[in-house]
Amino acid sequence: MASANPTGRSGWFLLLAGFVGSIFASPTLFAQEGVTEEVVITGSRIKQDPLSNNAPVLNISSEDIKRTGLTSVSDILQRLTVSGGDLNVRFNSSGNFGFPPDGGGVGAGSARVSLRFLGPKRTLVLVDGNRWIAGASASGVPGDVDLNTIPVSIIDRIEVLVDGASAIYGSDAIAGVVNIITKSDFDGFEVSAYLGEFTEGDGGTQEYYVSWGANTEDLNVFFNANYTDQSRVNSADRDCQTLLPKPCASIAHGSTFTPQGRVVFDDPNTGSFINCALNDGVVGPPVYDPLNPCGAADDYHPWTNDDRFNFGAFNLLVTPSERIGIFSQAEYQATDNTSVYFKGLYNNRKSTNQAAPEPLCFGDCGTGSLFDVTVVDATQIWNPFGFTTVASDFFARRPLEGGPRVFRQDVDTWYLGTGLRGAFDAGQRQLFWDVNAGWSRNQANQIKTGGYNARKLMQALGPDAGCTGAPTAAAVQPCVPFNFFGGLAGGSGTITQDMLDWVAITQQDSSEQELFDFTANLTGDIADLPAGPLGFAIGFQHRKHEGEFVPDSVVQAGDTAGLPAKATRGKFDVDELYAEFNVPIVAGASGFHRLDASLAFRSSDYSTSGSETTGKLGLAWAPVDDLLFRGTYAEGFRAPSIGELFGSASRFDATISDLCSDFLNTGVSMTVINNCIANGVPMDGSYVQTSGQISVF
Repeated sequence: MASANPTGRSGWFLLLAGFVGSIFASPTLFAQEGVTEEVVITGSRIKQDPLSNNAPVLNISSEDIKRTGLTSVSDILQRLTVSGGDLNVRFNSSGNFGFPPDGGGVGAGSARVSLRFLGPKRTLVLVDGNRWIAGASASGVPGDVDLNTIPVSIIDRIEVLVDGASAIYGSDAIAGVVNIITKSDFDGFEVSAYLGEFTEGDGGTQEYYVSWGANTEDLNVFFNANYTDQSRVNSADRDCQTLLPKPCASIAHGSTFTPQGRVVFDDPNTGSFINCALNDGVVGPPVYDPLNPCGAADDYHPWTNDDRFNFGAFNLLVTPSERIGIFSQAEYQATDNTSVYFKGLYNNRKSTNQAAPEPLCFGDCGTGSLFDVTVVDATQIWNPFGFTTVASDFFARRPLEGGPRVFRQDVDTWYLGTGLRGAFDAGQRQLFWDVNAGWSRNQANQIKTGGYNARKLMQALGPDAGCTGAPTAAAVQPCVPFNFFGGLAGGSGTITQDMLDWVAITQQDSSEQELFDFTANLTGDIADLPAGPLGFAIGFQHRKHEGEFVPDSVVQAGDTAGLPAKATRGKFDVDELYAEFNVPIVAGASGFHRLDASLAFRSSDYSTSGSETTGKLGLAWAPVDDLLFRGTYAEGFRAPSIGELFGSASRFDATISDLCSDFLNTGVSMTVINNCIANGVPMDGSYVQTSGQISVF
């Protein structure tokens, strides 16, 4: 058994089948006595003896993977010390991250790898040495790979190059390269079942797969069918996560959007500045006394940080994810020196993220939506203030009655590849070649529930004459006045099902990416130098990328109470030439057991962003057999993705602290204070930032 701790407290993960171990990243997969066959190792396209490999490559075998007890490639890679954390089954903040400015979306339900904490867009992911298609999660057009599209059960080994390799592989290989090698030389039949759960009785994991392979003199065939199911773990089921009204720890950084609601306005009748929250337990329409606002005579009290809301209790510590897939590949030896191979994959992921109920705000909210100009009319039957609000006011509420925001993804991945490889004699030397082509597609649909239509809310908060409960011209369903200010009453809430039926929406978004990749390579030895053979590799690659993101029509129209976004569509192609050389300089001399140099360059021509050439120079010096020093100077680059090239206007909610907020009590410098005052902030320091999340466009 091994400790499992998704909550920050101790616990034990019960394994019902299999066991958990650690990843042992051995220096080389082929370090076995007598094995000297020249092969291609990640970081170079030149065939060479693995024991003499100059690149810093970590290797994870299929046996290492089994010992981890993990069912996701991302979870395995994120345990390497060279890997930074990124999206995995513990991410569920789809509703708050929105649509980031790079157009890539939040990748809900996906799993990624970020070497050296430089981000997944700067880590190149290969499968059998070829680029894998970027992900799709119906929130944008990502520029990184979703590792949940690659079943663990088809992996023979994983090679992780912890070195920049743009000159070898092109764009994105800045932090390093992850090359996933699939099973091919498999003979026999294998059935595997894995079950487990936490001792609390949740978070159950199931993994089943069937593998079959056969090898003859001329033919290798491998087939795999797999199924993985990861169940949820709710935040509220762990310590320090009580639902209402506060967690066990301070909520000073909780949300200003509370179930009771917050009101910030200047009373037009008295000129008083009001910053209050509704009292707990108020039943019936709240009473507001303008002569004694937020005092004993009404149902409000002055707002403090103790009123903030613990939205984290609605989140998931482990998000549910169900994946099913099939994979097959075959290689046929057509002649003594030529073989042809085919491979195909289909993978489906169904995953869910959950966030606290949608925060509703109108007035001075900075959302860029209709809520910024929404007011509550004096005749609206649930308005307790007796006057029409103005757009500079601020009214916020978290409608628990509508339930949490739930995001359900359904993602399909297809891959088809074929190629030829072989060898031929050139004089006294043998050269190796391969030509391959691959097509792949990721297609994702996401359904969000727990969202609201801002235009209908505007009508439901408007004049009573405009929302009488009768059918409107736009809809057979009648408009129902929305009780925004009622709070939770006795705990059951004051927003009725009729109100919800009028304003609630089911949001449907989709995204898709396609990749066509053609590659031709030639490698071998050019000449014999005194220290060994001069190796080379040259090649050509053509890639075509296409992608699109289509938000729900309500979202595109700007009528959502959530985060607005526009559609994105685009494509580009690239042609690349590369050359690589491995030059042995000295071997067998005193103090120079061996001294090698490696050189590489790659020229890339993009249809959108122009041409780029990168180079790499490496030296490896072994003064004795068991000691090696190596160094590399390399240029790297990352070409813009479809989301970055063609992304449209969008918004996401960033966590930003305004330095001008309460500046007399936060310890900021006088320079900051003077700059704040010069920009119109009151000199008395009375301005306090309303919300910790700021809408960024």
